[in-house]
Amino acid sequence: MKKTTLFPLCALFLAHFSCSRQKEQISVRIDGWGDDTVVVEYFSTLTKETGRDTLLARGGRFGYTLPLTDSLVQVLIFREADKVNGSFLPMSRRILTLLSLPDERLKISGRVRSDAALEYTVRGSAPAEDLAALRAETLPIEIRRDSNEFVLNEVYGKDSIEEANRFARRRELNVEIRTVEREHILTHPDRLSSAFFMLMQPLDSLPTYYALLSDGVKNGIMKPELDALMQHFAEYQEYQKNKMKEWIGQPAPDFTLTGIDGGLFTLSEYDTRGKYTVLDFWGSWCGPCIAGIPEMKKQYEQYRNRLELIGIACKDKETAWKAAVAEHGLPWIQVINDETSAESNVAVRYAVGAYPTKIILSPDKTILFTFVGEGRDFYEKLDELLK
Repeated sequence: MKKTTLFPLCALFLAHFSCSRQKEQISVRIDGWGDDTVVVEYFSTLTKETGRDTLLARGGRFGYTLPLTDSLVQVLIFREADKVNGSFLPMSRRILTLLSLPDERLKISGRVRSDAALEYTVRGSAPAEDLAALRAETLPIEIRRDSNEFVLNEVYGKDSIEEANRFARRRELNVEIRTVEREHILTHPDRLSSAFFMLMQPLDSLPTYYALLSDGVKNGIMKPELDALMQHFAEYQEYQKNKMKEWIGQPAPDFTLTGIDGGLFTLSEYDTRGKYTVLDFWGSWCGPCIAGIPEMKKQYEQYRNRLELIGIACKDKETAWKAAVAEHGLPWIQVINDETSAESNVAVRYAVGAYPTKIILSPDKTILFTFVGEGRDFYEKLDELLK
């Protein structure tokens, strides 16, 4: 059975795989796996097309060819059946990750260990072999991390001291895994697998390891992912810098964004006519933002002679943004954030780190108050200012 569906881009840690339409591009044999449902999820870094297939492994064997034909696709393969005490095993014990170049055919062989973890090797692709070898090195750490997570789930909310200890242990084990990955980048800066492991590293370490990568890797088939990663770092830097500023009492930073009618809206050129202004950083994807719309509409209707709202859609797709505005009948000014760079990103400029964030400006566009989240304190402040 086959179906196509979207899955979150946070799955960028999934393995990268490039395909051609050859029979059984991926050939798998895992001793001890038995008959099981196999789930294959893939994501094209070029077209952003995503898909999900399900198939049956017979005696631990199956073959698969991806339907995409472009040069780089992310792939995740995992088994479904294994459970411990009625709960699914952690992903680290039932997942296969793959990394290869165009037109390569992979042969995967391995076994299910006594602790139910998958142990495997890959042939047919140097990048895939790199990834499998490093996974074998980190597997013992991942299993210790899984054990820690089991205990953490048991004590969460019941034993604060043990809970804190388990969270600290989680951080330690994550550092161990990241250390192995960084060592791979240091020793193999000219390999595609090092670009892949760059995606796993903490933001503040990215410039150091990016500088080590060879030009061939930086400008190769992982370039779109690496460029996006470094833009994210630039936004992070700008956000941290702006977060340290004292905004209250300062003039609101100017911006120009595209409105819902396709025209440009510039804050400094907008005549508030003596009104207070609220910059509402929101998104069609944001549950609390949507939940707050009825109260926002009520407040806007009550104070519209003294209040202007400017909705700034963030991390949104244009179609989803426009559909949400129409569905909820939002009568105030609507613009969409420009997230093509750290400099153009208005949410970064205003140090917005959570959604919704509402910033109240005085009639002369001085920042008066900032409210993060959907709460009564914002509406109470409006009542205080406008009644």
